[in-house]
Amino acid sequence: MSRLEALPDELLNHVFEKLSEAEQYNTALTSWRCYHLIVPHLYRTVELKDCENPATRDQHDDTPIIRILLVLAKNAYLASKVQNLTHKCHYPLPDPFEDLPAMSLSGPTLSCDGRTLKLLRLAIQNLVNVQTLRIILGHHNITIGLLQGFFGQTRNCHRPVARLWLETCCLEGVLKPSVLDGYIAGLESVRIRRLRARGEYSDVSDTTELGRGCEEELRTAGDDERYRSYTISAIRVARSTAGYFRQANAWDDAIYSRFPEVEELVESVSELTNRAVETASQNKLNSIEEEPVRLVCQLVTSSSSTLRSLTLDWVLDGMLFIRNHWVSLLNFPNLRAFQVRNAIVKDTRFCPESVTSLLDGCWLAFLERHPQIQCLAWPLESFCSHLAPSASLSSKAKGVVAILGRNLKELRIDADIIFRGEPSTDQTRHNPWSPQFPGGSESRLRRHLFIEHVAPHLSTLEVLKIEGGIPFDERCEIVRAVRFSPLQKLVVIGVSFPPGDTWALLPPNFRQALLFDQVDIRDGMHTDNLEGLPTLSDNRDQWESLRSEALSAPFVPTYNPSRYSMLETVALCHAATIKSLKFCGFRGAPVLHSPTDLTSIVLAPLRHLHNLQHLTMAFCIPTLFEGSYRQEQIRSYWLDAQSSTSTALAMPADADVENAWAKILAERFAPAKLAKKVVNLLAPHLSRTAMARQGGMVIRALFLLGAHDIYELKVRMGSRGEVGSYMGPRAEYNAEKVREKLEKRAWF
Repeated sequence: MSRLEALPDELLNHVFEKLSEAEQYNTALTSWRCYHLIVPHLYRTVELKDCENPATRDQHDDTPIIRILLVLAKNAYLASKVQNLTHKCHYPLPDPFEDLPAMSLSGPTLSCDGRTLKLLRLAIQNLVNVQTLRIILGHHNITIGLLQGFFGQTRNCHRPVARLWLETCCLEGVLKPSVLDGYIAGLESVRIRRLRARGEYSDVSDTTELGRGCEEELRTAGDDERYRSYTISAIRVARSTAGYFRQANAWDDAIYSRFPEVEELVESVSELTNRAVETASQNKLNSIEEEPVRLVCQLVTSSSSTLRSLTLDWVLDGMLFIRNHWVSLLNFPNLRAFQVRNAIVKDTRFCPESVTSLLDGCWLAFLERHPQIQCLAWPLESFCSHLAPSASLSSKAKGVVAILGRNLKELRIDADIIFRGEPSTDQTRHNPWSPQFPGGSESRLRRHLFIEHVAPHLSTLEVLKIEGGIPFDERCEIVRAVRFSPLQKLVVIGVSFPPGDTWALLPPNFRQALLFDQVDIRDGMHTDNLEGLPTLSDNRDQWESLRSEALSAPFVPTYNPSRYSMLETVALCHAATIKSLKFCGFRGAPVLHSPTDLTSIVLAPLRHLHNLQHLTMAFCIPTLFEGSYRQEQIRSYWLDAQSSTSTALAMPADADVENAWAKILAERFAPAKLAKKVVNLLAPHLSRTAMARQGGMVIRALFLLGAHDIYELKVRMGSRGEVGSYMGPRAEYNAEKVREKLEKRAWF
């Protein structure tokens, strides 16, 4: 017997799960025992994802999907090992601000071949142990097949799907009399993200959708796998015509000619023809407008006894989920997380006149019935009503707030984005937070009621997330109000840099130039006039006195301005517990290669955060050089720098403009140089105790290229302020990064 054979299965499984996928595959070929032990690791997570075929010009070739479905349909043993199933289009997700509202998610020509859908049905019969189902930018036909297959009455399974994630997909056509009626779904977690609550075709005047065989393509420069700016690589089409279906059919026939065994395999599956048809496209024109709401309602209602987490995130017309009150009338004995997130733009926001406040009416009763909720997300302006409550209602609301104060561990609040940047509460009559603005007085009152009567009672918060256009003084007061919570993680996301404006002393024309990225890369931005700027003393005794006062004095909010800056508030109220900070907002963010003198004052309170382990922060990097913007070149350079086969770093630097630019790329934008620059800027302001902790401190630097593309550079910093290791910069839609976020998403 070999030494490997002598080891117990438990130990070998522990070793095998540490191997990469390629290493697992090679090890599985060494012996039957290794094969049987490793197969569950290899097939634990399966992804159904199409590809682009340059040879045939098919933008959505289903060959990779068909190949996987064929294995799962033929091999029940392998299929039984699948626990996590994801279906997604190979295109990146559309930009939620610009593309998603004007985009149809139906795409009837995608994955429309009957053989593919029959294979899917056969595969689902063997997928008896799937626990997590994710559909992200899914092809409509496969989306229907997956939801009907996994939640239909006839499914044979050892245990039901526990976690369902639906993102940027069309939910029309799933419901029919034989599906879901009387079915007990048994879901534990449901996440609905970036899709429509209304029907797909409520407005068809100028719709963009994904398709095959269309002539006009809206593509941006660059390889799909490298990057794509957000105008989505979509196709502007008329309603699907027979010509597009004929082209899709021809491509599918060519694909299936390479899989002759499929024809015999799918013969037993009835109802679907092998030829794509247009009935799906025709039926959706007659579909009920709010079918997505009914579908989600049915899934959630049938899972009421098991559901522990329900999330509605950036749902277009999401108010329909709330206004209909179907959620608020249900009972969920195991519910621990209830999140309504990103109601921050006109397509997702609540209308206070149409939706009852959280601490009023049916939603107050909902919270009374669910005292065990530990994670809550809700629009800030919809927590409290600006109308005076009755004595009875006020008493009930106080009781619910007291329960939340004892149990809530994570809170997320957001408000409408103000693209000009977050103002103070009463800055001008033109800002929507001002009482002079129509409805502004009521909005301000609702926010202040939360700050003064809800936040101070939250004594168990460990995670606080603040997003959108909440005025900067109110954000600081919210953080100060929860000063008795053991806060470990704080996330603040907006348009402006949350800790403070490091551009404040720059001349107006220079600030304007930075806003529009019109500052040449080689320009300096140092300032000298720092008189009159408030800063807390670094004297230890004085600091302890200020901290003692901040924690012992009764909470009385101060607005316009707040009493302390954001980082001063964190340092005074949460220094003992805070471990992770994330500040995202690029207007006023530190200019990486030429920080203003004000940057040191804004970041100075970081030195008091001795338990800080993770810091995520936005930085400004101008891209103007010799009169032209160089975002695309910088993107390509970062990708080339991460490629072992690239020679981009070896370009000579001569006197001409382009080679001068190549030199600047290597000197300023090389990942190693960026990592060192980030560390050199932050290290003087960080706590030496935090830096000396074993494993160092993790810094995530965020850079904005163009209007929406955010890139992240992850740096591990050593105890002496040196670069230990780095990764990136990686785009937000980088495949590996997206996978990491999916796997680590809390409360799912």
